[in-house]
Amino acid sequence: MTTPLTVADVLDRLAAWASDRKRCTRGVFARDARGREVGPDSPYACRWCVEGKLKALTAGNSHLYGDVFELLRGASEDLGYHNHLDANDHGGLVAVRAMIARAREEASGGDGG
Repeated sequence: MTTPLTVADVLDRLAAWASDRKRCTRGVFARDARGREVGPDSPYACRWCVEGKLKALTAGNSHLYGDVFELLRGASEDLGYHNHLDANDHGGLVAVRAMIARAREEASGGDGG
């Protein structure tokens, strides 16, 4: 039996994903090796936007998805973006990494500043 993922686990995995530019994309949830749009949970997906990666990591667990979604939304707004998709598509990886760091801090009980 595997241990279920926690919010912290998902945020850690998002941070690891965002550390590799080659695994990231904009404008669609996920792309395959040829750059074509695929579903975020497709076995051919190899590049994701932050929302696509979140969907892939939390597939089948809407509660966990919602918890992380709200943390990312709040963190993106703190950084001046409309939401986490806006941060991904318009702020790029710098914004995504900052957003994930803020979300991790919030999830661990930090006051953010």
